[in-house]
Amino acid sequence: VLGSDDSTDVAVVKIDAADGLPVAALGTGVDLQVGQTAIAIGSPFGLDQTVTAGIVSAIGRSTETPGGVIPAIQTDAPINSGNSGGALADRQGRIIGINDSIITGNSQSSGNVGVGFAIPIDIAKAVADKIVAGESTEAGFLGVGGADATGDRAGAAITSIEAGSPAADAGLTEADVVTAVDGQKVSSMIDLAAAVRTKAPGETVALTVLRDGKERTVEVTLVAAQPSTSSGDSGSPGNGSGPGR
Repeated sequence: VLGSDDSTDVAVVKIDAADGLPVAALGTGVDLQVGQTAIAIGSPFGLDQTVTAGIVSAIGRSTETPGGVIPAIQTDAPINSGNSGGALADRQGRIIGINDSIITGNSQSSGNVGVGFAIPIDIAKAVADKIVAGESTEAGFLGVGGADATGDRAGAAITSIEAGSPAADAGLTEADVVTAVDGQKVSSMIDLAAAVRTKAPGETVALTVLRDGKERTVEVTLVAAQPSTSSGDSGSPGNGSGPGR
């Protein structure tokens, strides 16, 4: 094991493999759509290489990891004990997430009830790249929540700002739509969370923001994320709501 990160529940394992080992394509940068096919692969209850299928039920759900709360992909593809760490793929075979957790309905049950969560591949890859490079995985913190923007302009629509956060200090407002981070296009709240996740505390980022129909640049200096005490779901089905961090 090269390393792990509790805040995203991601670990990197190094293996010695022969040349020419097949490698799955990653769906980084792919805009997910609610209702599209989702295929979960894993070893539930020790049953190796099990494949189940469903759909992407929602995007940007808030889900709790050992070290905090991050936006996740919700799926109804059956996920059970033993699926965690397996791939969530689209119908083209691209990995769009890493299966992470489920809601079981009650404390006596450990089985699937059609509500599972996967770590978005953009976030997982950003963390994995840092682990492989031997860099700190401590994430910068912006301090916003929101939803996927609607209308003609794609982006992350800010709907809440934590008091005293870097976002508040920089003058972001709940009417803003973030369309890029350091020139990197942002099309959704997951894009914003993934972009912030690649930055370290103390880094200053340039946010391209749409406000009152006009585009402007807002510079924000990130801080270290504080441990979360809640895993509450701040979104409604399919609207891409969740923590932008």
